[in-house]
Amino acid sequence: MSRLASASEHLSSYLDCSDKPVVGITYKDLHTLVDQVAASGFFDAVSHASAGPPAAESEGRGPAADETERTTEPQPAAAPVRNGTNSSMRAE
Repeated sequence: MSRLASASEHLSSYLDCSDKPVVGITYKDLHTLVDQVAASGFFDAVSHASAGPPAAESEGRGPAADETERTTEPQPAAAPVRNGTNSSMRAE
């Protein structure tokens, strides 16, 4: 059976709420479980989480500030480029 045919059969069995077993559960029970998760609002809450930091981090219980907000030392400026070549790389 091709991968496309196999995927099609799984999807059809899932959408039809088949009593056929798959990975230790039936498609019917899997469909019910997915419906319960979708109705729980879990994914709605996750989509709003991107609007700000989680409560635990904003109250100071998250990772230490020095672990999350690392700063780097300023690097010295590169040598100026003149006439398309770097003056520090001139052949002697």
